[in-house]
Amino acid sequence: MDASTEQNNNKAINNKERRFQLHEEQPYLMEDGTLIIQFSYELHEKKTKQDTLNKQAIETLQSSLPTDLNTIVFALTPTEKNKKRTILEKHLSDFTAKHSFDYFIHKDLDGFLRREMDFYIKNEVLHIDDIASTTESKILSQIGKIKAIKQVAGKLITFL
Repeated sequence: MDASTEQNNNKAINNKERRFQLHEEQPYLMEDGTLIIQFSYELHEKKTKQDTLNKQAIETLQSSLPTDLNTIVFALTPTEKNKKRTILEKHLSDFTAKHSFDYFIHKDLDGFLRREMDFYIKNEVLHIDDIASTTESKILSQIGKIKAIKQVAGKLITFL
């Protein structure tokens, strides 16, 4: 899939944001027995919701796909919330949600993660409140766990 996206915290201009929309000219094609549903990633008014575009895509595909594919693509995979959810609806919702998230880079990720690691160790591993009633062997065991956690987590934090 080829798409351009905003970078460096640049939002769309003129009250528009990018949304996935079913390709108008050729919404789907068959290639080597594989159904390929084509979308464009275009600017839309902010008030246009992705769910609305997804529903329009599903309606268009329901009326244009060959009958033999309809039985597969529109097979039910219900959830508690949506009893009539289809396989297409599930995958379309997952795809558009996954590719629409905003990401940011923490300014002090190393410091933040190290503070969180220390907090985790103090509250979940060391159990400072129980130290008076803990045997020496249990304390040594906890120290061993702490060293292992710090070693592995330190490498992960450095990597990130």
